[in-house]
Amino acid sequence: MDANTVIIYHPSRQENRDLEFLDILLDETLIFGTVYVPTGCAKNVSGINKRLPAKQVYEYVLRLAKFYQVRRSANPPQNPSDYIEVRETGDFAETDGLQTDCYLAARYKDILLKHHLFDAVIECILSGAARLNCRQQTISFLEEMLQKKGDYPYFYQGSQPFLIYKGSRECYQVLDGFAKCLGGALQNQGYVVEYFDMAKERHTALSRYIGKSYQAVIGMQTYLFSARMENGGFLHDLIQGPKYNFVFDHPLWLQCQLQNMPKSLTILTLDKDYAAFVRRYHIQNAYFLPPGGIQEGFAQQKRIYDLTFIGSYIDRSKYILESLRQMERQRRFLINRLWLVMRKEPCLPVEEAVLRAVSESDKRTLSKTEFLELCYELREYILYLSQHYRKKLLKTLVDSGIRVDVFGESWESCPLRRSPNFIWHKKDLDVRECLNVWQQSRISLNIMSCHKNAITERIANSMLQKAVVCTERNPYLESQFEDGKDILFYDLADLEKLPGRIKELLESERREERLKTIGENGCRKAMKWHTWDCRAKEIVEMAREDAGRQV
Repeated sequence: MDANTVIIYHPSRQENRDLEFLDILLDETLIFGTVYVPTGCAKNVSGINKRLPAKQVYEYVLRLAKFYQVRRSANPPQNPSDYIEVRETGDFAETDGLQTDCYLAARYKDILLKHHLFDAVIECILSGAARLNCRQQTISFLEEMLQKKGDYPYFYQGSQPFLIYKGSRECYQVLDGFAKCLGGALQNQGYVVEYFDMAKERHTALSRYIGKSYQAVIGMQTYLFSARMENGGFLHDLIQGPKYNFVFDHPLWLQCQLQNMPKSLTILTLDKDYAAFVRRYHIQNAYFLPPGGIQEGFAQQKRIYDLTFIGSYIDRSKYILESLRQMERQRRFLINRLWLVMRKEPCLPVEEAVLRAVSESDKRTLSKTEFLELCYELREYILYLSQHYRKKLLKTLVDSGIRVDVFGESWESCPLRRSPNFIWHKKDLDVRECLNVWQQSRISLNIMSCHKNAITERIANSMLQKAVVCTERNPYLESQFEDGKDILFYDLADLEKLPGRIKELLESERREERLKTIGENGCRKAMKWHTWDCRAKEIVEMAREDAGRQV
């Protein structure tokens, strides 16, 4: 038997029979039983369309039959592990079944017409509707399907691929890694994924997608959604299906992109406050959906590092101080007030800190547009203070005698290198090498930058490698993890307490046992909520709901 043959198994059947596409389309009873789909086939034909009201496995087999041989068999496959097993539940109302029949008649209308079977199929549907006393409703629904209106685009998109933009070279190719991880997770769940590679093609090549339908179009902080046609319209408004752009920086850094977006685009952020910021100031749909983490099968390595930090070092002190000297007095005072607010309450979201720094008279007169422009103007000074806290955190630890291992060429100019407890590893790390370091770390240190109600991939990845995450606390993390049990929290406003807490853990007689317990607890929770497989499931459900609202 061909390795790409779909098997319809029912023990009561005594004959083996190959089924043609038209056979299945005309008689759904032929696929009653257990359907075994070879894993190779599942990668090329998008999985079960859960948007249909009924007969989901039947519709799935129809799509498979367009490309692969389907065989009805009295025997199950010899190697079931090479197949995906599906079965129609039958738990649906007959009227729902009629709706699916109407959709299938519309979708395969040309094939039915070619074989002079279209009228017979329509008559069969209407006869069933008459028996159920819903003939007129069924006629109206059928007309919508045949015109490809109403629910038709929603149903059709549920059987289409996901389109993902990959190839970004920004952020040490981290964004490209996110795209591939999400795409791989969707494929593992039975969905077909198409990629547009930004590293290999110009954005003008996006025109080939005009008129096509997708379950969703997904980018990772990409500018591609701003692409316009010659008439000034957005290209993505001509591609059917929900669109999502993951944004990993504060939205004020992406002012231009957020002001030039197609109407159907949703912003996905790693911070709940960022999503609220986008909805309030850009009147754009935005959801909280952070990146996932990666867990690779690995042989347990020795934890050779007590405390590691993977991140970059940026020193813009000279630039910032020089720009302040050249600035008008009133603006300089505003920046000093902003820094004062951020130092006094480092847990504040950026926009709240800016509002508190602005005088009461200015608050009353600032429009939303003017406030956005002000935030954008202050972005370098906000980032400067975030980098200040990164350096202060590390200095607090090494000055207390705690050894910290850091990685990457950017740390070469850091003055902390003079400390014997600051261990610099020059090589920049790719994603796989980062995972390897966390597998060898007892504690993974994290600072949240401007993220004040969020989780990052660094936290998820560290947990999935069973390292103990030590991070700045925020409301979302506190809702997910328990301090001292799954994670270690610290407060930026009270960094002096952190060294004692880390020393108490690292110097405990039960050190290895305690570290292992916290690491494994964190890993279990990260596996449950924060892998790319989790994100793929959330994206599928999100796309289904958003497409339904667009009908």
